[in-house]
Amino acid sequence: MKKYLLLITVLIPFIQAMGQNDSTTVQKEHPHYLSVNGTFFLKQFLNFAGSSATITPSTYILEYKFLPKNHGFRFSVGGNYTQKKNYQDSSQITVNSSMSFDFRLGYVYQKKIAKRWSVFAGADIVSHIENTFLRVNTVEDIVTTKTQSWSVGIGPSFGFQFAINKRIGLFTETAFYYMYSKGTQGHTFVNNPDFNDGTKNSGNSLTFVIPTSLFFYVRL
Repeated sequence: MKKYLLLITVLIPFIQAMGQNDSTTVQKEHPHYLSVNGTFFLKQFLNFAGSSATITPSTYILEYKFLPKNHGFRFSVGGNYTQKKNYQDSSQITVNSSMSFDFRLGYVYQKKIAKRWSVFAGADIVSHIENTFLRVNTVEDIVTTKTQSWSVGIGPSFGFQFAINKRIGLFTETAFYYMYSKGTQGHTFVNNPDFNDGTKNSGNSLTFVIPTSLFFYVRL
């Protein structure tokens, strides 16, 4: 029994050292991050529950980041789709739908500043696509309004990350983008085609992204 106790006493420091080496290996061998926008899903829950709380989360829902060392890249996507049909009375029906899609591709530099805290900064290329459709059916006419727009931009981003443990954590960020956009809008009248029209527009803007979203990540 004493021999076994002596062997265990000798092996414990060795096992602990191996565990530390393994944790370091895990840190190095898991450069893939998969993140989800927790604030976005919280907003969906509050809307479902009928809350009047005003939350404007980031348009990006999912993000993949590859960070083998301090330098890497990330890809984010987001979107939304809604469709509604209203029967105001027996003679008027309104159909309304909208679709939007966002994506972002960027370079990121990340540095650890404390045991669990890191900061990151980078530069992104972003794009936004949005289409809306509105059809009003009355006894006089059927009027359809279509709007299509897209935009592309570039700019810096900056954020903070907190590690709950070696594999999971959370982060928030802010960004500043220069955007160029183009769009079209048109009205179509079934019974009065002479009223049909269409317009085009384009413009530039500076967009500041407020850090209102909290992302949860997992290291794969």
